[in-house]
Amino acid sequence: MTAAGDSLVRGLAANYLGKAFTAFLSLVTLPILYRQLGGEAFGVFGLFFSVQVLLGVFDFGVGAAMQRDLAALQAGAPTPRAADVVATVRSIERMLWGIVVLACALAAAGNEWIAGHWLHVQALPLDLVARALFWMAVAASLQFIGNFYTGCLNGLRRHRQTNALQSAVWALRFVLLLWCVQAGVAPAGTMEGAVVTVLQAWAASNALHVLAARVMLMRSLPAAAGEPGVAHLRQAARFGLPLVAATTLIMLFNQVDKLAASRLLALDSLGRYTIVWSIAEVMYLMYQPVYTSFLPIFASRQAAARASGDAAGLWQSIALAWRVMSIAVLPVAVVIFAMPGLVILAWTGDGQLAESGGGVLRWIIAGAAVNSFLFIPFALQQAAGDLRPWTWRIALALVFYAPLAILAIHRWGMLGAAAAWCAGSVVLAIWLARASGQSVPDAPAGSGFLDALLPGSLRTLLPCAAVAVLGAWLPWPAGRVGAAVLALAVLAVCGFVALRSQPQLWTWCMQMLARLRGGRALTP
Repeated sequence: MTAAGDSLVRGLAANYLGKAFTAFLSLVTLPILYRQLGGEAFGVFGLFFSVQVLLGVFDFGVGAAMQRDLAALQAGAPTPRAADVVATVRSIERMLWGIVVLACALAAAGNEWIAGHWLHVQALPLDLVARALFWMAVAASLQFIGNFYTGCLNGLRRHRQTNALQSAVWALRFVLLLWCVQAGVAPAGTMEGAVVTVLQAWAASNALHVLAARVMLMRSLPAAAGEPGVAHLRQAARFGLPLVAATTLIMLFNQVDKLAASRLLALDSLGRYTIVWSIAEVMYLMYQPVYTSFLPIFASRQAAARASGDAAGLWQSIALAWRVMSIAVLPVAVVIFAMPGLVILAWTGDGQLAESGGGVLRWIIAGAAVNSFLFIPFALQQAAGDLRPWTWRIALALVFYAPLAILAIHRWGMLGAAAAWCAGSVVLAIWLARASGQSVPDAPAGSGFLDALLPGSLRTLLPCAAVAVLGAWLPWPAGRVGAAVLALAVLAVCGFVALRSQPQLWTWCMQMLARLRGGRALTP
């Protein structure tokens, strides 16, 4: 191995700092695009974000298999062999590049049909929308292959390097996008036409990310002694196929509301739904670093538990991950839930959207908060190497949820889409979490999986909710700056209360601060 991977503390710190920086740039960028391009042009991004997610299905789960195996190598596990893993990484890389080329070719062939027959375009020229759809496919395809390289690096626990790269790419993207909309680069002087140039800039920044991530991965792969065999590729496929089935279904579940809205609602309404949904994407910032940091830990602890028959270390990691997720997710979720209109106003500066979108955001953030915790059992299932318990449950839930979402959108528009997604995702999350508990050794004191973990979350949720409700009763300022100050002040108090509600993590943070000040600190 070229170098040791990051420790859990350094990995968490790197992931949160990196995601905080990129989320900040995203939070700044999207309202600018919404205001400058207009609701209808921004509606193209609603489809763009869905395509980015759905393309992730087409690594057929082998990317996640590689992340798992690289984590095992990093932990010094005797199997799999380094030569097999490296050869498999290269084989998967070639396959994924073929998918990138195919996706771009299909977009070039079908973009005009989608613009004219699927989307409800009102004012924009159809040829402009068609060109935007092509560049959307290019940008999403490059994001797809870049995610594979980044996932492999995270499996090697190179969190600091990957976050530094992603932060640099997002900074470049921010500059390019800001230049596109401020310079008014558009045909015939129409700002809406800048959507094509914005997507071209997005694709260019993704291309840079792909190139740099590939170089980093090739340099970080372990030395591969011996002749590689094909057995490991088949093993990766056996793990990957159930994984791709589960991830395909869960991605479809989470995109049904957006895809149905793109067909049933006007492009302008889709743009407003997308910008409200984008606020809830802050949950990604809160949960993704926990998932990324703990997945390699779970993989190594699962292997150790199978070898020794002692799952105490695994359960300590699960409990720690759940507590970290509680203090990361719950303060943000309760503040947005209690003051959705204020948050929309602070972010977009659009008073009309704040008034009409508050109820939509409240439904979305409730579902997003519950889904954040689902990534802990999801990481456990990945570490265990068996996604079959999830697959049939998601498939059955999708059969009932899809028609419910379509009917809700027909009846209530954006609000119906958000409410249907929230209700469906909460029920599914609870069902899947209980299923994951069956694949983990018995919890301490013989309690169930959720029964052992939920009390810790309630200890954080209740005081945070009390603070957020009190904040919602305060007089709301009319201006955007005042709204932002109030929302951030309430969030800061909630964050402090959340951290104090978890004594072990509070002590841990105080020790880290003492280290930074140069004082004496106990070993965490």
